[in-house]
Amino acid sequence: MPARGPFDPRTVVLLIVVGLAAFFGALGLDVLGGDAERRRPAGANAFSESAVGYRALVEVLRSFDIPVRISRFDRLSRVDDTGVLVLAEPEAAHLEVFERRLAERPVLVVLPKWDAAADPLRPRWIGPPIQVNRQRQQRILNVLHSEITVARVPAPVAWTPSAFPRPTLSGTVQLASSERGRPVISGPDGSLLMKLGGKNEGVWVLSDPDPMANHGIGDGSNAYLVALILDHLRRGGPVIFDETVHGFTWSPSLWATMVSMPFLPVTLLAVAGLATLAWAASGRFGTPRAAPPPREPGKMTLIDSTADLLLFAGNPGRALARYRDAVLDAVTRAVHAPPAPNRASRIAWLDELAEARGIRGRFGDLSARVDRQADRRTAKDGALVDTARKLHRWKQDMIHGSGTRPIDRR
Repeated sequence: MPARGPFDPRTVVLLIVVGLAAFFGALGLDVLGGDAERRRPAGANAFSESAVGYRALVEVLRSFDIPVRISRFDRLSRVDDTGVLVLAEPEAAHLEVFERRLAERPVLVVLPKWDAAADPLRPRWIGPPIQVNRQRQQRILNVLHSEITVARVPAPVAWTPSAFPRPTLSGTVQLASSERGRPVISGPDGSLLMKLGGKNEGVWVLSDPDPMANHGIGDGSNAYLVALILDHLRRGGPVIFDETVHGFTWSPSLWATMVSMPFLPVTLLAVAGLATLAWAASGRFGTPRAAPPPREPGKMTLIDSTADLLLFAGNPGRALARYRDAVLDAVTRAVHAPPAPNRASRIAWLDELAEARGIRGRFGDLSARVDRQADRRTAKDGALVDTARKLHRWKQDMIHGSGTRPIDRR
């Protein structure tokens, strides 16, 4: 009874299928699962098309030819004097990242105003928003260490004239105040935009996100206002929206790079090459083919080998002509034929002797047949072999006698 392995063959197949499914599932999640740009999640982030998102702001800045980058790298390259880092409504779970980013100045901090969850039926939209609780705001303000207070006042606000256009806000306006901050856009109850000093020199605070959010950027001159603010802060560099403060951290992935342009064609060619290689090698698996049996030593083996060599040479017609001459010489010596003036006279004498002995077949006819077949390159039709067989039989009959009339050699 043949020995069985530790697993049933069906179990092995099932394990292989499950393993492949898990591998390709993990690969799909790695390539597509974390792509926030494709999913456009609802919320206060630069990917969001919802009311509280900033996707419209990104497009507005690009329409003004202002370079924009959306960063998802945990280790952000240093932002120097020619660039501004936007930290828009950082989430409480990522305040540590937010605090670390403050050292990479200049920075624009946008305070949160609304809490909203994604709509279950339309994931890119939000449900009814509510004003953010003050505890979340206070956690962010504590990180700034600037004794900032936030007040909510009804619109409209009597804005103090400044170098920037007047913002257009409705409903409740969120304003900030701080003894360590310099108001830039302000009203009687506080500032919409202020620049901090002291330890946070280079940090700017936008207290109300509505002028730059999707739902408010189209009101009045808000789009122009926000573009002017960011263009002033960036000093010729890019505007960088840091999305790690919303948890959209992205680590470089070889698999994701392989299926994205411009590397996708190379990946497809490599996969096609591997598939072709596997297909070509698939015929080499399985039980090895049995080796051909060795040839037994003897006369027949020598004859077969000689025949193979003659066929390999590719000119069997000429080999048949040489065999005809060898037969003629052998029979001439065997029957002690008298000298003849030429080849034709010798053949004629041998044919008369064969007729006298009652041997069927004339060597002259066989010789003419060989001449007609001398230019043949193959022996596939059997004609050359048939002629050689008749020459051999004629030689045997002439030397040893035919089966009906053996030669008396006494």
